[in-house]
Amino acid sequence: MKQTVYYRHKDGESEIAIAEDGVLERYYRLKDGFLTGSIYVGKVRRASKGTGVFVDIGEEKDGLLSYRAGIKSGDSVLVEVTKEPTESKGCALTEKISLAGRYAVLNDSGEIRFSSKLSEPRKKELKKIAEENGAGYVFRTSCEETDARAIEKECLELKKKYDSIKNEHKNTNKVKCILKDDALTVAKRFAYRDENFSENFGEIEKQTEEIGQRKIIKEGVELVFDKTEAMTAVDVNLHKFGKKYGNTEETNYQANLIAVKELARQIRLRNTGGIIMVDFISLKDKEKTESLKKALSEELKKDHVKTSVELIESIGMFAIVRRKRYSEVY
Repeated sequence: MKQTVYYRHKDGESEIAIAEDGVLERYYRLKDGFLTGSIYVGKVRRASKGTGVFVDIGEEKDGLLSYRAGIKSGDSVLVEVTKEPTESKGCALTEKISLAGRYAVLNDSGEIRFSSKLSEPRKKELKKIAEENGAGYVFRTSCEETDARAIEKECLELKKKYDSIKNEHKNTNKVKCILKDDALTVAKRFAYRDENFSENFGEIEKQTEEIGQRKIIKEGVELVFDKTEAMTAVDVNLHKFGKKYGNTEETNYQANLIAVKELARQIRLRNTGGIIMVDFISLKDKEKTESLKKALSEELKKDHVKTSVELIESIGMFAIVRRKRYSEVY
C-alpha cells in the first residue's frame, strides 16, 4: 500500500488529505489558530458536579473540564483541548495528556495499545520499547514497516517532551499555553516517511471536491445522502450498475457490497456524526442480508471514531451510530 499525505494552506485554513494507493481515505480541514491538541496550564474559576469545571486558559472563553472529586476554585490544572470552542461554549478540556508523533501517541495513563494492522511480532517489539521507556503509547500502523530504532527514538523524544511539560506545570501557577501545534506539523505527522508528504494538493483535489456532494456514483452504484436535523439518510440505487450475476438477488447483493465500501469511506471523509439510516437495495435472502451487515461492520472498523451498526428488520434498513470526530488529527 502506498500512502501519500497532501497538504494545502488557503484562505485562513489548512487542508490535509490522506490517500492510499491513490484513493482518498481521510480528510481534515483545520482553521488557522485551531486549539485542539494544545496543552495549557489553566486556573479553575468554579467547579460543581452539575455543570463541570470552568477553567481559565487565557482564551476568550473559559474551557470546560469534567468534574472530579477534590478539584476547587483557584486550583492550577494541566489540561489538553479536545474540542474547539463554539459561539456559545468554550473548548472542551481533559486532564489526560497525550502527545502525538508520527509512529506513536504517548498517553499518561500507562496504557499500551496497537493499531489492528500491526503484526504480532511487531507488537511484541513495540511493547518492549514502551515498557523500557516507562510510559503508555498507542502505536500507529506506520510502525509496521519502520525501523524499530526510529520508533524508539521518537518514543524517547515524546517522553522527554512530556516530562518537560509536567515540570513546567509544577514550577508555575501562571495561566499559559505550553504546547500548540500548527497544521503543517500535524500533516507531516500523518506521513509514514518524509517522502510520503506532498504539497502538490492538485493531485488529490478532484477527489476532495466530491466530499459533501449529495450523489456519489461508484462503479455504477448510486449513493444519495440527505441530512436532516435528526439524522443522515442514505439511499442506495442500482443506477447504472451493468454487471449481471445470474439472478436479481445476487446482482443486488454485489451492488450493495460496492456501496458498503463507498458508504464507509464517505462517512469518514464527511465526518458524519449521529444516526445514519441506510436503505440498501432490497435483499430477500436473510443470509445475504447478514453477510452485508458483516461486510459493513468490517468497513466501519477502518474508522478511527467509535461506530456501531444494527439492522432494523421491521423496516429493512441499517442504522449506523457514529460519534463526530473532534480530535482525531492528534
